Amino acid sequence: KEVIASQQVLTTMISMNEHCKAATLMDDALFFCKQDLARHAITLQKDYADVPDLFIDRIKVLQILVNLVKNAVDSLA
Repeated sequence: KEVIASQQVLTTMISMNEHCKAATLMDDALFFCKQDLARHAITLQKDYADVPDLFIDRIKVLQILVNLVKNAVDSLA
């Protein structure tokens, strides 16, 4: 618990913006939700638009996307 708490504090203190591809970021979020999707037999069809790279805090946006996907899974269950 202490290690997780210290990591959470560290991630809130450090903001590192970087160039990311939106499709890669979404694929990463879906990877983290893979078990939840499989457990509920949810299949996805991905159709990403071609958008310019994003300059963002990748970790924070990834956390947001994972939460959105998990909320969507929960609402379908």
